[in-house]
Amino acid sequence: MTDIFERNGISTMTSNDFKQPKSYYQTVVNELLKVVNERPNLPKELSTYRKYVPALIEYCETIDKLNVVLNKTINRMENDSEEKRYERWTDEEDELLIEMVCQNRSILEISTAMGRTAASIKKRFSKLVGIQRISQEVEGSFVGTLNGECVNGQISGVVTKNR
Repeated sequence: MTDIFERNGISTMTSNDFKQPKSYYQTVVNELLKVVNERPNLPKELSTYRKYVPALIEYCETIDKLNVVLNKTINRMENDSEEKRYERWTDEEDELLIEMVCQNRSILEISTAMGRTAASIKKRFSKLVGIQRISQEVEGSFVGTLNGECVNGQISGVVTKNR
């Protein structure tokens, strides 16, 4: 998924952006809460604050950076979608859509990569299926009902969506 984001200029943050493992930050919060609740003598309280507050500030700053990145990403997605609103789909976009669907990419990934809204992706995909640009070869056993009767048998062929 990150390759799609990178191709489209979206920077992402990972757990590597945090200087410490998640468990460390949980320990920091637990220790600070313990001091707040127990109210030990002043030297011990100050020592605990000096030890853990910088890590808590670092964590909050990293979360703030993540929020900035996500906000920029959302704004970019909204602007790209608005720019392409009512534009005709090109053959290249159709091919890319088909390729990404065949790779089992999510609607979010596809819409981000193509600069189209999720609704427009779904609508175009449905249309491509309807005009038989997208089909699926099937082969195997079938057990079910057909015209109200229980049937079983072998299936072999191409399935497309009916218009």
